[in-house]
Amino acid sequence: MKEILLVEDNGAIASDLVVELKKIGIVVHKAHSYLSAIGMWNKYKNTLKCIILDLNINPEGLSPKDNSKYYPVNALYFLENIGWIHDNCIVNNNIDLIIYSGYINEFKDMCVKYNLSLKNVKYFDKKSNSVIKLVKDINNMW
Repeated sequence: MKEILLVEDNGAIASDLVVELKKIGIVVHKAHSYLSAIGMWNKYKNTLKCIILDLNINPEGLSPKDNSKYYPVNALYFLENIGWIHDNCIVNNNIDLIIYSGYINEFKDMCVKYNLSLKNVKYFDKKSNSVIKLVKDINNMW
């Protein structure tokens, strides 16, 4: 069974992704905020195959200082807190990381600012037809 953690605070996008991913046999654990993402990570980290991460997530659970550190791509704080940022590299421990966001350029700029390597990250820009494309590419990945 393939399991994905979906960190997405836009309910319509999250619902569309869940429906499409279930069609290809993937179990989806949804998180709508930083706090719920941490909780879902702690619960399912040993069974996940992939994380789909929106970059500008609901900051519930983040202090204003922590939220402002990476704003507008505060999901980097999630990666930092689950231990995926080491020695200036995003280390994914054999779990695919897909950035699914309208803030990809800001993310890349932030990674330059903090000198983070991006070699282990896949990107999908949110556009009108991107849910279907993302699911198709995930299906082809495995």
